[in-house]
Amino acid sequence: MYHSIPGVSVFPEGIITRVIEVGPAFDLISGTPYSIKVMVSPTRSVVWGATNDPVIPKLKTYTIAANVTGEIPLPVTDQAGWETKSGDPIVLGPGDHAFGYDMQVFYLLNGSIVKRFPKTTVVLSTDDLSPVDIDTLVEYTDDNSGDVISVPDKWSAQVAAATAAAVAAAASAAEMEEALEDIDVLIEQEVQEYLTEHPVSAGAEYAFNSPLATWTIPHTLGRKPSVSVFVGGEEVLADVTASNTQVTITFATPQVGTATLI
Repeated sequence: MYHSIPGVSVFPEGIITRVIEVGPAFDLISGTPYSIKVMVSPTRSVVWGATNDPVIPKLKTYTIAANVTGEIPLPVTDQAGWETKSGDPIVLGPGDHAFGYDMQVFYLLNGSIVKRFPKTTVVLSTDDLSPVDIDTLVEYTDDNSGDVISVPDKWSAQVAAATAAAVAAAASAAEMEEALEDIDVLIEQEVQEYLTEHPVSAGAEYAFNSPLATWTIPHTLGRKPSVSVFVGGEEVLADVTASNTQVTITFATPQVGTATLI
């Protein structure tokens, strides 16, 4: 099932875009579905010459719910017409790209990060404008292969290697238990990436004006809400547990901020 991602940009007329398909994502061993967060930023500040619009904000985050395929349209990187912020045209020769994208993919369960891929830089060419599977863009390494995979997938040699690594990892229950224990450490060490734009969807906002390591929010939505956490005016990743009646947000250290339930 394809899913429209909130906050997807609408680009000025004349810009050629290419769709990146994201998800759904599952644990290869247990089959557990994950939601996905993709953080994208351009490698340099450029603007579309005809309108002076930036390619995308400095950092843009796309969130894809579990069990769906999200589509992220992004401008191709080898199209003529881009300029520097000072108004100088960017001249491209054969095979040249005006910019690239720094991209990082996070897999989440109940709002908590269970896996992240290393940040990688990609370009999108006009040679092939068909949708591209994000699995062919993220960089697979010995450290991240074998844990999480998203589909539909082209099953490249890299993905096949990830599958083989997952089978090997399943043989060691102790190794899996240690990996689960490391989740809290991964959250503590997570880079404090933030959004420059916040979702426009209306929702209930709860303020915490005194520092607390755990925020508890009772609600009457009758379902598990989508939760956004803000500290210092910026959206942050936190350990979120949501039920039909209550949301609990846990930090490594006491924090002041707000949470929005949608």
